Amino acid sequence: MQYQLKSKVLIVDDQPDNINILSYFLVEYGFEIFVATTGEKALQRVEKIMPDLILLDIMMPGIDGFETCRRLKAIEEVKDIPVIFMTALSEAADKVKGLTLGAVDYITKPLQHEEAIARINVHLKLRNLTKQLEQQNTLLRSEVRSRQLAELALRFSEEKFAKAFRSSPAAMTIATLEEGYLTEVNQSFCNLTGYFPEEILGKSDREINLWVNRGDRDRLSELLQLSGAIYKQEFQFRTKFGQIKFVLVSAEIISIGDTNCILMMTYDITEQKLAQETSYRREQEFRALAENSPDTIARFDCQMRHLYVNRAAELAFGIPAEAFRGKTHRELGMSEEVVMLSEAALRAVFAKGTEECFELNCLTKLGTKFYQVCMVPEFKRDRTITSVLSVGRDITAVKQAEMELRKSELREREKSAQLEVTLNNLKSTQSQLIQTEKMLSLGRMVAGVAHEINNPNSFILCNINPARHYFQDIHNLLELYKKKYPEPGTEIQQVARDIDLEFLQKDWSRLMTSIESGAKRIQQIVDALKFFTKLDQSGLKEVNINQSIDNTLLFVQHRARGKGVSKQINGSIISQEIEVIKNYENLPEVACYSSHLNQVFASLLNNAIDALETQPYPRIVIQTELETVECSGLLREGRGYNDLSTGIHPHNPPCQFAVIRIADNGIGMSEEVIEKMFDPFFSTKPVGSGTGLGLSISHQIVVEQHGGQISCISAPGEGTEFAVKIPLRSATCAPQTRHRVRS
Repeated sequence: MQYQLKSKVLIVDDQPDNINILSYFLVEYGFEIFVATTGEKALQRVEKIMPDLILLDIMMPGIDGFETCRRLKAIEEVKDIPVIFMTALSEAADKVKGLTLGAVDYITKPLQHEEAIARINVHLKLRNLTKQLEQQNTLLRSEVRSRQLAELALRFSEEKFAKAFRSSPAAMTIATLEEGYLTEVNQSFCNLTGYFPEEILGKSDREINLWVNRGDRDRLSELLQLSGAIYKQEFQFRTKFGQIKFVLVSAEIISIGDTNCILMMTYDITEQKLAQETSYRREQEFRALAENSPDTIARFDCQMRHLYVNRAAELAFGIPAEAFRGKTHRELGMSEEVVMLSEAALRAVFAKGTEECFELNCLTKLGTKFYQVCMVPEFKRDRTITSVLSVGRDITAVKQAEMELRKSELREREKSAQLEVTLNNLKSTQSQLIQTEKMLSLGRMVAGVAHEINNPNSFILCNINPARHYFQDIHNLLELYKKKYPEPGTEIQQVARDIDLEFLQKDWSRLMTSIESGAKRIQQIVDALKFFTKLDQSGLKEVNINQSIDNTLLFVQHRARGKGVSKQINGSIISQEIEVIKNYENLPEVACYSSHLNQVFASLLNNAIDALETQPYPRIVIQTELETVECSGLLREGRGYNDLSTGIHPHNPPCQFAVIRIADNGIGMSEEVIEKMFDPFFSTKPVGSGTGLGLSISHQIVVEQHGGQISCISAPGEGTEFAVKIPLRSATCAPQTRHRVRS
């Protein structure tokens, strides 16, 4: 009963009733019962529970009992477990088949309890006896092996071989050929496997579970028996701690005494293998990412040949990956820009081992594209560069957005420039309107003043002749009195002496002549005021230019007096008057806006007077002349002076100009000042002394209103000359401005 309590029985049957009956009476007899309802479940559980005996039904769904038995006997660990078939089959052929497959007995259904228990006990006892016999045989073999090992150890005592064996950096072992018993191991093998020598000597490689794949040991033996030696064959070893090591094994058969042994040399390649696997895994991950990336990805060798391109590169260039491999950009017919930029970057990466990035545009199957390309080196473990990885990102949309932004910025700058020009024009127009309004206001005021002066002056002029006649009559009467009464009374003589009657009679004529002269001068001034303002005229009128200049001089002559450097004369300090020299040519009348043109003359004369404040002998020279030129020649002259001009047709008739030159011997101007002199609000005068609008408005009046020219010739310390040219007819020649500095 003690034996039965320790026994484990696996019942394999698909009938619950049979299982229940068997389990009940087997438990009663002290067996430990395990159940499987199919052959598949039995195969799954048998290695886990390791039963002492298996009761196996033949007729089952799925795999039947015969197939289940065959598979059980094919398993090394359970092949020795006795199997008893349970069946209702009574044919001898069926029994022979079951016994052939490895079964030890049959129990016929319906089961007889006593018979079943007897058969089970018999086979369990037989198995125990077999185990005992095997143990004794093992002990016997161990003793024999110990004697053999002792003999082998004796023969292995050769000093030179032993030293080489022990000191070898490779893991070395000597084992018997047939059984694989380890007779000698070196320290390198112990370091590889984690065992101490005393733990493994005398044991077979199977006993220490050295081979991960059990068939590798048999393959090694077969190769050795065929060729006598193998060289660097790859296997897997299991260490003491269950780690898997990848090894390269070189081995040969040697004879030690009468025993054939295996001398095996093992190299640990685990790190290299793991590195290869890691590299392979990373390569697969890289390819998975690269093939699904929208960026163009390529790999190059040191000769700048393609090693790999992804799907995006194939689609972009319309070239299959096979056509890329082994070829450079130049061999693929890429553009010169792509070839130069790519090769320069590749050379830099291989030379310096650093990342290189650049931008390029190239013609692809999808049109012209912009790419941002980054090239990075790929290193070996020794830090040498194996290849270069190139990633190109399509930035066409970004570039187009940048170009649109630049165009937009350019448009905005142009708008800003236009607005600035418009603003300057508005300022100029505003200043001109202000100046015009001032001139109009001044003209109205002058006209009013002239009118108010003209009225009483007319009274004076109209009454001078009657007054002269009245005095003549009185004079005649006094002469008559002298004749009739030659001796006047004392009182009359006294009054005559008091009033100096004789002087009065002689001076009265001169007095009336002086009054008449002053009144006429006042009349001339009034006429000049009216002529200067021309408020009584509108539009283009034919005007005498010489008279206009004289009328303008009338208004600035008060400034011409007292200008220039002061002089000491007879102990008194007096200011020297500006000498005005007029060289007028007989000019025909000119069609112009007379009041505006008078404004130009006034501005130029005022500027000349201002420039003469520090001159010892101030002088202004005014010259007028008639000039006739060919229009084409005028164009060449204007271009020669690098002026602003518009095109003049070469077939235009000759142009006649009234030329007015106003020159002074003042301080002169520099080239920088001349370049800006016609700009609005530009002035060299002190703050509060000028608006900077005189010359700007003069330029507009001469060039824009009259189609003429205004130019300046000046140099520091050499005076200034302004030349104004007004066409006699309405403007037919192009307006232009000429600036020149006299050398």
